[in-house]
Amino acid sequence: FGSSSGLGAGVSPMKIWGVSAAGSRRAAVAREPEGQKNGIGDGTCDAAAGGCAGDWAGAQPTASSSSAKPSLGPADGLSPGCLRLIARIKSEPPVDLRLDVSTLRSTADLCAVLAAAGGAGSVRTLTFGPWGGNEDANPGSAVPCDSADAALRALLACSSIWSTWSLRSFAFVELGAVDASNIFSALSAMPRGPGLSTLRLVSLGLGTAGVEALLPLLDATEASTPPIVVGLTVSGNPHITVIGLQRLLAAPGALLGLQELDLSECCLGPSGAQILASHLSAFGCALRDLTAYRCGLGVDGVLLLVAAAASSPLLRSLSLVANGQHSQSWVASVGASVARALSAPLPGLRVLTLSCPEAELAAARELVGGLPLRVILVPNQQNNYNRALFLGD
Repeated sequence: FGSSSGLGAGVSPMKIWGVSAAGSRRAAVAREPEGQKNGIGDGTCDAAAGGCAGDWAGAQPTASSSSAKPSLGPADGLSPGCLRLIARIKSEPPVDLRLDVSTLRSTADLCAVLAAAGGAGSVRTLTFGPWGGNEDANPGSAVPCDSADAALRALLACSSIWSTWSLRSFAFVELGAVDASNIFSALSAMPRGPGLSTLRLVSLGLGTAGVEALLPLLDATEASTPPIVVGLTVSGNPHITVIGLQRLLAAPGALLGLQELDLSECCLGPSGAQILASHLSAFGCALRDLTAYRCGLGVDGVLLLVAAAASSPLLRSLSLVANGQHSQSWVASVGASVARALSAPLPGLRVLTLSCPEAELAAARELVGGLPLRVILVPNQQNNYNRALFLGD
């Protein structure tokens, strides 16, 4: 989330504060504060550096300020990475703020950083995670790492700070086995209207129950009231199946309100392609960007979605990489059908991304080169795109 485009007047592009971890890291030690072992907590996050307070699940947002102590140090219980991040925030308020286990170690760290960033109100994209849980940590740090559950509770307890920001995107990434329903409860209390547009829930172990819990975020309670979320990413959640997809797209507000959807590495199969095609063909469908990387759609599913996208008035981009388009004679079995479906003038589609065997790339590019849109062909062999999809239990 490094882009600052579309921000209001007077907000200058800033650096991303907080280094996102490349992946989960093993912890030597992990601990959870005694006061946070029973549920979500009492709505307070008692960091040494001023902390944050408020009912995480529905407090009226209050103006927050960076009321931390003038001088912070290890005596306040904060890690060196946290202190460095706070110093950067004070010198240059961030537009993109990342809170992950490569920089922060504890709930106190989290609350201190949020308090430091709260007064500026400059943050537009907020990313929480990766935070690997009780057994993951930064191997280069001697400071123990609080659990993902404890860190999530601390973040939600600080909602009186971040709910007042004009967030465009909020991401929860690789948090292990946390209760995601608490995330949705906290976000549901956010003010509706221009604000949060994209919610990213990446590798959280979500299934059908998780999908059902997030549906209120897509619902517009009144015709004049927009939904809280219009862009949704649920990638890396293989327990989201065609049943969860049906529930998601059948939700009130999904047809007319959902504009961006990323289902990458969800276990959808050919039936999922049929549901997505029906959604795209429905009158009033607002979807503009659809990504379904490695969802097991198969060749027939890919062709069905391409045909539906060709007639969708609002869809701008469609990405279907790694869905079984690795058969022999790709140009004849896949490419020719794609070219026929996209040869006529298109109402909205501008970019299509597909997999193609590397041996047939030259012929495939020649086939799609004259189409009225940009077709991006990704070699199947690149990053082992067509490895088997893990379907879970």
